Amino acid sequence: MSSLRLVKTCQDEIQKVAPGPRWREALYQYLRHPDRHRDAIIHKSQEGFTTVYDGYPKATVHLLILPDQRIKTPQQLDRSGEFGTSFLRRVHKYAGWLIGELHKQEHLRELEFKIGIHAVPSMEPLHVHVISTDMRSNRIKHKKHWNSFTTPFFVELTQVEDILERDGELGRETPSHGEASHVMTLSVLQDTSIRSSAENLTCAMICSATRAVEISVLDSPN
Repeated sequence: MSSLRLVKTCQDEIQKVAPGPRWREALYQYLRHPDRHRDAIIHKSQEGFTTVYDGYPKATVHLLILPDQRIKTPQQLDRSGEFGTSFLRRVHKYAGWLIGELHKQEHLRELEFKIGIHAVPSMEPLHVHVISTDMRSNRIKHKKHWNSFTTPFFVELTQVEDILERDGELGRETPSHGEASHVMTLSVLQDTSIRSSAENLTCAMICSATRAVEISVLDSPN
């Protein structure tokens, strides 16, 4: 696999894809027109993944893995389908390689990372966050920006794999707007009962219907 080029941090000026009239679909531009976004794309693998900077990083390093295979949302993950457990394992293996390459870069050597998806993603296609755990960024302007990566709204990839392996799919339940908003606006999930309630929502939130995606624009600049 080709080596990773020098990765910028959130303090650097990172090129953002122009959202256009359909902001929700802006990430497709990296896959459709990679030549136009060379500065934003840090790696393209022969295994079928494109890694880009998150345009609004919420940590020192915040990257997105985009599968070249078109999969819109987590609802399409299915144990026996094209986007099943073997697909997730490939994503996880690539993300692990990516983190290994990041640690070879001196300015990133001390960072720890986590890998996961948003339970109710605000953008298509399916994208996997590789984000440093320091959560240091001037882009964290609201409580929801912090909570979107520090509460069960952020589902680590190992947990997604476990759910898929156990249940075959990520479920069909749709959380209410109020439930999802409650998880996103909690200041701190210290209370055990609140944390348990939030975790019980995770699977339902992953597989929410399209209308639930409007709950909160987590990746928006505002």
